[in-house]
Amino acid sequence: MNFLHLTQCSFSFAELHWERGYQTGLLWTVLIILASLFIWRLLKQEQQLVSRPVGLSLLGLRSLILLLLLVTFWKPTLIRSYERDRTSKLLIAMDVSESMQLKDRHASPEEKLRWARAMNWVTPETELIVEPIEKSEPKNEEAPPQEIQQEVQDENLTALFEQLSTLTRNEIVTRSLQQQDVAFRKSLEEKHLLEYLKFAGETEIDEESDDPNGENKEELDPSISEELAPTEVLSLTETDLIPVQQKAIQLSGSQPVAGIILFTDGQHNQPIDPLQLASSLKQLEIPVYPVIVGSEQRPADIILQEVAAPPAVYLNDESSVTVNIETIELPEEEITIEFYHQGELIEQQSFVTSAVAHSSETISFPLQTDIAEQHHYEIKVLAHQDEFTTENNQQHFTQQVLDNTINALLIDSHPRWEFRFLHNALERDERISLQTVLLNPPLLSTDQQKPEPPFATQLQLRPEYQDSIFEGVDLIILGDITSSQLNETGPPNTSIIFWKQLEQFVSEEGKTLVLLPGSQLIKAWDQETIASQLAPVIDPRRIQPLESTADPLPMGMPVLPTVIGYGISFLQFADQPDLNQQVWQRLPGHFSVFTGSPKPAAEIVLEAFPDPNKPGQPAMLYQQYGQGQVGWMGIDSTWRWRKRVGDQFHHRFWGQVARWAIQNKLSVETDLVRFGPERAEGTPNQAIRLHAHFSSILLDRLSELNPQVVVYKLPHTRDEKPIARLPLLPLPSRQQSMTAVVENLTEGEYEFLLETTDDDVFAEEIMAPYVVRPVPSREQTETIANRELLAELANLTGGKLLELDQLGQIPDIIQTRSSSETWREQTEIWTHPLWLALFVLLLSLEWLLRKWHGLP
Repeated sequence: MNFLHLTQCSFSFAELHWERGYQTGLLWTVLIILASLFIWRLLKQEQQLVSRPVGLSLLGLRSLILLLLLVTFWKPTLIRSYERDRTSKLLIAMDVSESMQLKDRHASPEEKLRWARAMNWVTPETELIVEPIEKSEPKNEEAPPQEIQQEVQDENLTALFEQLSTLTRNEIVTRSLQQQDVAFRKSLEEKHLLEYLKFAGETEIDEESDDPNGENKEELDPSISEELAPTEVLSLTETDLIPVQQKAIQLSGSQPVAGIILFTDGQHNQPIDPLQLASSLKQLEIPVYPVIVGSEQRPADIILQEVAAPPAVYLNDESSVTVNIETIELPEEEITIEFYHQGELIEQQSFVTSAVAHSSETISFPLQTDIAEQHHYEIKVLAHQDEFTTENNQQHFTQQVLDNTINALLIDSHPRWEFRFLHNALERDERISLQTVLLNPPLLSTDQQKPEPPFATQLQLRPEYQDSIFEGVDLIILGDITSSQLNETGPPNTSIIFWKQLEQFVSEEGKTLVLLPGSQLIKAWDQETIASQLAPVIDPRRIQPLESTADPLPMGMPVLPTVIGYGISFLQFADQPDLNQQVWQRLPGHFSVFTGSPKPAAEIVLEAFPDPNKPGQPAMLYQQYGQGQVGWMGIDSTWRWRKRVGDQFHHRFWGQVARWAIQNKLSVETDLVRFGPERAEGTPNQAIRLHAHFSSILLDRLSELNPQVVVYKLPHTRDEKPIARLPLLPLPSRQQSMTAVVENLTEGEYEFLLETTDDDVFAEEIMAPYVVRPVPSREQTETIANRELLAELANLTGGKLLELDQLGQIPDIIQTRSSSETWREQTEIWTHPLWLALFVLLLSLEWLLRKWHGLP
């Protein structure tokens, strides 16, 4: 692609540059002078044999040859400088996301009038009709002929508006451009080079849009609307304005960019704020001229906003899904929600919409956990007759019901109150198999006997992970443990092995670690390298409530969930969100909390409020670490939640934490292998990582068994050819743990089958289910045009927000930007072909002249 448009090119000056160093050049000069003296003496001898004119001719030719040699040895370079001007580029970008395919039937008359003007659908007579509507002027009722005319015009206007309601936003832009295409494009091309860009969640550049020499104008001259037509290669389910700005910044590196014409409804739904790059555009003098598309009127709609359910639960556990439904501009009517399980309708619930313009309703459905398998659910809101779109009325989700136990390991140094109540709560849970290690138990010994400790007092660590205490554990709750304490209760290198294998437990095995710190760990924090690496906090410290806030109720420092926390499964103490919030507000407070600064990837779910007049500080948070996750529970007094209610909240909280810890648990587990994908469902073309952890019994045979993953799409027969067959590759640190990555799966249900060369290794088929669901479109949630964002973007970059009927102003508003550049052209004279030809010619003439006159 040619980025340069040379409107003017002029020769400025030239200079001769000698590359050879002066010392070397002087040496060759001296040698040439000596050669000249030799030629002069030769001339004296040759004058006795030839005439004087011949001798002088030979002297001249030889002198020229020596001069050429002298110049060649100095390596001269001719430098010529030119001045050239570069014309600016103009970036024209079209939003082709799903929101641009919406039809704004609810748009106001003023908005529809603007669109009609842009498409030249409005005649001078029609303008008279809508002018009173647009300007809110009263009609003149005293003139009957005008009333008759108004009735006719109103009928025409209604028909025109109905036709506009059938067009999508993209079609309105296309037709508006088609009406002004010839003059509009010509006026822009006279001043700028045009670059076309289509964007949604990604961008697509028309590589042939640049033709500065005009060579292809007659062969291919597509209109602007054709250049900006949407294609199928873009991700249309989201909108990202950032790549458009990045493209303009990239173009500015090679030549000036006059601006960006941006056709969009402004529905940016990516995490990065598009205003962040506005200062860079302003500095580079690249103004943005957004052309707002779509209605700013909020349509009547029902949005299935959020569906929250744990991805995995245990057999016969109580589980439910919480559904948040948003209603906009709907009358007070009954809305019905249908709940499907495995494609069968099992329950319906209804609610009456609020009279307010914007309201939300939260309902819940119980989930079936009586069968250990993968359960597929669908939530569907029945369509309302006034609804803008029904694309956001349903969602699918999958839940895996497991029929095994949670293997938990509780480690602490001293029997704190938190340790005692936590141990009792976990031990009573039917789904938890608990191991407990207490390094320093309190023992009362007598002379007659030494009592046996109630818990293990040493960690059974081995150099190899598969032989260590961590093998087969799903959840580790690590209390107030330091490296010095570990070394005191075992060999000197105990702490090294412990922290190394703990890090492997999380990052490679994909398991869950919950840190339950105490004062000893906080004091030794600077020395605990791996602990600080695993933890989701930086610089942990203890905080205590102000004395004035330690009221009888809540008796200490309040701890409340964050906005994210209220949606986390292990912080649910009631089925309804409002009831859950009330429970948290009534729970007893705490007199100390271990907090810290959250790491960038950490999610804060609980906050402590030592001072009610200041923001809360992190009390519980978690982060993903490698394949697993690490939680920080800074409250070592959750036993206080038992006050007057017993196990109701304390037991439920820690039971839910244990179940949250196994959300990444592999779907198939036998005595010989644990196998399955990291998640039970995904989206199209998403990379799916599968893991297989083999028992140490099979460790020596893994190489000969050659385990593979076979992928089938349901429904299928066993004779059917699989869609993929992938080898399982061992992890470098653990040969008995293997992994494979499946890619490019389309929407549907799949089975991952584990196969080996020996069909008799496993007593039954090892098969893990998987579901690929379509990506929920973010374009259907917020559908109104975002004027505020586009106006701010234009203001920060020095541009202007425009309406569709103002397209004709664009060529006059956007100023031409040109810049001059000095271009230097270097020519090495001593390597030029003419230089060599001249040298050969002079040698040939000298040789012919000598031979012609009989000289040797």
